[in-house]
Amino acid sequence: MKRLLLILCCILAVTSVNSCSNDELTPDNDKDINETPVNPDAPDENPDEPVGPEDPQEPEDPQQPEFQIIRPIFDAQFNDDGTMTDISDSRYHVNTFDGLYMTTWKHPSYGGNLVRFSHSYGETFSDSYHKFNYSMEKDFKNRLSDGYSLEAICMFDDENDGSLEIKAFSSMESGGTGIMISNNSKGKVLTFLTNVSTTGKSNWVWGTSGIVPERGRYYHIIGVWDKEKGEAKVYVDGELKNTVKTYGEFVFPSTPACHWFCIGGDPGATSAQAAWKGDIAMARIYDEPLTEEYIKNYYPTLGINIPKSDFLPENVMYLTTCNIAKGGSFVISGWGFQSSDILIIESDNGSYRAECSCQANEINITATLPEDITDGRYKLIMKRNQDLYPLGKVKFTISESAIELKEAKVIAHRGYHKDGIPENSIEGFKKAQELCVYGSELDVWITLDGVIVCNHDGVMSGKTIQNCNYDEVKDLKLGNGEKLPLFTDVLTELKKSKVTKLILEFKTHNTREKNNLVIDTALKMIDDAGLNDMVEYIAFDYENCKRIAAARPEAMVGYLNGDRKPADLLADGIRSIDYSSGTLASHPEWIKEAQDLGMIVNVWTVNSDNELMKWLGEGVDYITTDNPDNLQAIIKAFCK
Repeated sequence: MKRLLLILCCILAVTSVNSCSNDELTPDNDKDINETPVNPDAPDENPDEPVGPEDPQEPEDPQQPEFQIIRPIFDAQFNDDGTMTDISDSRYHVNTFDGLYMTTWKHPSYGGNLVRFSHSYGETFSDSYHKFNYSMEKDFKNRLSDGYSLEAICMFDDENDGSLEIKAFSSMESGGTGIMISNNSKGKVLTFLTNVSTTGKSNWVWGTSGIVPERGRYYHIIGVWDKEKGEAKVYVDGELKNTVKTYGEFVFPSTPACHWFCIGGDPGATSAQAAWKGDIAMARIYDEPLTEEYIKNYYPTLGINIPKSDFLPENVMYLTTCNIAKGGSFVISGWGFQSSDILIIESDNGSYRAECSCQANEINITATLPEDITDGRYKLIMKRNQDLYPLGKVKFTISESAIELKEAKVIAHRGYHKDGIPENSIEGFKKAQELCVYGSELDVWITLDGVIVCNHDGVMSGKTIQNCNYDEVKDLKLGNGEKLPLFTDVLTELKKSKVTKLILEFKTHNTREKNNLVIDTALKMIDDAGLNDMVEYIAFDYENCKRIAAARPEAMVGYLNGDRKPADLLADGIRSIDYSSGTLASHPEWIKEAQDLGMIVNVWTVNSDNELMKWLGEGVDYITTDNPDNLQAIIKAFCK
């Protein structure tokens, strides 16, 4: 630069002199302006040195600043012991609801732990998830309210029929946000969902990606809500997939009980719902909207190289709780296994690990358990060459000899009411009989003029059945066109089959007189029809149960409310504990207590294949389900 200034000064001086003399330039003065002028005083030994002070070094090209990673305010780390920790600077507390359907494992191609969720997708569930509760975190809420981003790496491990929403990392309930797979109405695609409104009322903004996830493939997803720009965006594997314009304020879930993020599903007031099935490798929250430029530069730094697995068995089921012999056989139902596959059994704390040889056929694979295995909970991971496929967990009780699995009796809850068939309908009762299930459950009410009809809620089209005469409700229709079913019509159908029993539930009426009337009337009708041996009875009201047991001491009567010990029921002639899955999960000892007393144990209402397998393994006598056909198939596969 100094050299150039010196040249310019020389040129200006010459130009000024020539201008004043009006003389033309002589050839000696006509120099190229790019020529370096010579200083006559320069030392002879350095003729090539420039005139004036020594030039500094030419500056190097400015270096690009190092890419700065933005720190999340919540960052899930999945620990070896199955818990989860927030490793962000916030260090928020996380609760782990441990269970048999959540397995922490190491993928050979991923730098850290992943979590495999093996719920039936979309179901409601009570354990096997992680919970970040922000209900009391005012600062966290304020930071989200100005704009935020969610980030996840996840893999879906099933064929999705599109009937349900499936949520990986979510905090939703009439408000909130999350990363999920939409149902059929939005195309079964990876979605960032946020709730933004100018009125304060719930308004869902659907950031659909257009990507239907392939089974076994891992996706990196970022959802962004930019309050200032009025935009919601979704990115998949570093690419922008959708921008939705939206203005207003972020709306949190409507109830504080749902102010928590679920890793593995979506919050419910008392449990979790919309279960994920498959892996989650990352779950992060940022308190700012990440920009497209940032995400473009950020994604390559992650180095995500988890390949899509080719080892993807289908319809996998096994008994999550079972008694088994040392060195005995453990059966896993499913398709796509090979006899060369190996079953890895690893204790929860990592202190025990064994590899078991297997024999496979078209419908299942059977592993031979090691002789040194003891009671406890174990991770189950199938291995094929270098590919791993986590199945989930199992609780083994080891005995000297194998215990034959008990075949539970199947109760169709409110009849068979799938495929558009209404519950508590004559069509549903007939369908249950066609399946040859042990029992078909049905609910009854009595009208003011003494007519017994079948209905669960007791209210149709705004009319409360027990407060109406029959003429006021007789023309009300079910979804299939049937009129409100009469109990006499059910008894007519009951006579046609000697296989499927009627499991009759007396609904609790608003007076003792009505309760007594519906019981006495129904018992007389059953007696007159000669069907006493084809009916069993259940009720939530304890006095109702006692009245039935007194009138029909030979009949099976079950109490539903779940607040009494088996021995107390038996003392009043009630011979069945008919309790919810939640009650029996809290009091598993009641199963053996009741059976030791000669009582029957029924569990309700169990629907997912995983839960059906669980209660089959627990050895209950009856299982009430909305999926009686599924339960029949499971019993056929596992019970001999």
